[in-house]
Amino acid sequence: MAKSFFLVGPSATGKTAVLNKLKDDFSIRDMDTIINCNKEYTLEEAEKVISEIIKNSTKVIATSVSKPFIQKVGEIKTNKDLLKKDNSVVVIYLQTASKDKHLERLNMMPSVGKMRPPSAIAHAGETLKTLDPLFRTIADHIILVDDLSVDQVADLVRKIIITQPSQVKDKEQQVQTLTKEKYLRKTKEIEGKHWASAGSRWKYHELAANWVGKLNIENPKKVLEMGTMGVSIVEGSETMDYDTSLNNRDWEITGFRPTFVHDARSLPWPFVDKQYELLISLRVFHHLVPVQAECFREARRISQNIILVVPDTSVHPRGIDRNSMIEWNDGADPIEEYRFDGQLGHCYLF
Repeated sequence: MAKSFFLVGPSATGKTAVLNKLKDDFSIRDMDTIINCNKEYTLEEAEKVISEIIKNSTKVIATSVSKPFIQKVGEIKTNKDLLKKDNSVVVIYLQTASKDKHLERLNMMPSVGKMRPPSAIAHAGETLKTLDPLFRTIADHIILVDDLSVDQVADLVRKIIITQPSQVKDKEQQVQTLTKEKYLRKTKEIEGKHWASAGSRWKYHELAANWVGKLNIENPKKVLEMGTMGVSIVEGSETMDYDTSLNNRDWEITGFRPTFVHDARSLPWPFVDKQYELLISLRVFHHLVPVQAECFREARRISQNIILVVPDTSVHPRGIDRNSMIEWNDGADPIEEYRFDGQLGHCYLF
């Protein structure tokens, strides 16, 4: 099991409240009692703080807006020499994607301290713009808190801690995922109507690639990707798509042939139970009307995990709302999720 877990996020995402829910299960500590939020940390200073935390066997740490310290945590997580010293931390990001709900929480009485003054609330809204990209970059797990209670968030954090692998495999042992350089090259080569918006689409491809990296999958053939349009998240994965020559020649890609030619709307899918460790479907499920629920259950049947990107009902007539997803998932919340603004969609890891 990993040595320590850092619970990060902007103000009013419930970090302290979650710590209180976990205190009977794990050794916890509020980072604000350890670090100076206004200090500019060097790599050596941040390493010393982390080493002391691990030495004291603290399992869960919470911190909020200490951007300089969090930046150094990110550097430590990618520094092989420092990781050899066992400076192993798992970062769990409590994310807010709704400005209205974040503002509502900021105006509530915090778990610790007094009501926030208007100036602090305004500042928190501004700092979120810079903190969110940073937290997403270093996060091992992302929990979208906007529609969850403190108990639900605490349960998800507890699940991450308990199920965290004992060690992270070397990159040589993991599947290779899509990089921005490869993505831009491939989409430029393919061109066409779909990839005219390649620039904005990279956002959810990047998130999916990051999530794949956390699952420690060794064999690319244990990954099935649907509707890739010629660009797979995992190198060497198996792919499934319908016959574009019969369905929609606008989406036909010269030289691309899926592993399996099958229309997902034709049920059941031609796979045995749990044939795959992961199924990836990016902006496909809103095309599967009227059998979206049945297709989701097929995805659950054939794969241990699922990564989906779908537009929400609020922005697309064939979109899928979060509650429907949870209902189809037998009432279980997604492991992680992220909501993009506009048409890009809501991203789920089940």
